Amino acid sequence: TLTALENVMLPYELNARGDARKKAQPLLEAVGLGDRLHHYPVQLSGGEQQRVALARAFVLDPPVVLADEPTGNLDSVNGQHVLALLSERQRESQTTLVLVTHDPQIAERADRRIVLKDGMVVADDLKESAVQGLAVQADAGLSVQANAPSAGLSVQANAPSAGLAVQADAPSAQRR
Repeated sequence: TLTALENVMLPYELNARGDARKKAQPLLEAVGLGDRLHHYPVQLSGGEQQRVALARAFVLDPPVVLADEPTGNLDSVNGQHVLALLSERQRESQTTLVLVTHDPQIAERADRRIVLKDGMVVADDLKESAVQGLAVQADAGLSVQANAPSAGLSVQANAPSAGLAVQADAPSAQRR
């Protein structure tokens, strides 16, 4: 079993060069776990464990982060906290965020919302503010594409700071 710090350091040690601790520790501090670096999962609450996962997701500065029900096992207070941190990290790192949720309130926070029902896309909404942002990004040669082929979702994204939520309304909707 790994401590919170070791958990966040692991992907960096396997995929990057440099000091993993210097990369991981500030991320854990940014998600409010600076005083829990050496705690094991059994010593952390569900919300704290989710924040460790959030820090780990951003440690390699990925162009896209996929978050499948990031608040599903959390109470409403911790859920809102994790969503706020996820949005903050996404903005700061200029990462495209694809969030999968069954909660329409969470989906409404995204720039773009795709609703799946019985494996079919039934809505694809883009906020006007996001359209303006994407137009500026398109002028810079960046693009975002999202497809939902046959009940799954495939996303190709290379536009920094694009937020996309996929809301699955039916148990039969599959996600890939």
